[in-house]
Amino acid sequence: MSTGTEVERLTRIETLLERMGKDVSEIRIDQIKDKEDLAALKNRGAGILIGVSMIAAFLGAKVGAIATGIASLFK
Repeated sequence: MSTGTEVERLTRIETLLERMGKDVSEIRIDQIKDKEDLAALKNRGAGILIGVSMIAAFLGAKVGAIATGIASLFK
């Protein structure tokens, strides 16, 4: 037979487990959102890197052309 205190303890444990289950579900939802945000940020970062590298390549080509033009003025 169970004593009153054992029943009370089991009830408290069950209540805590239910709350913990809800908390774990919320944490999982937050984690999924965080993963999605991180993936979006990674994709955005890759796009920014590509854009910056294209601008750098363009500027590098123009600087070379400008330097060649200036050098030809002094010949």
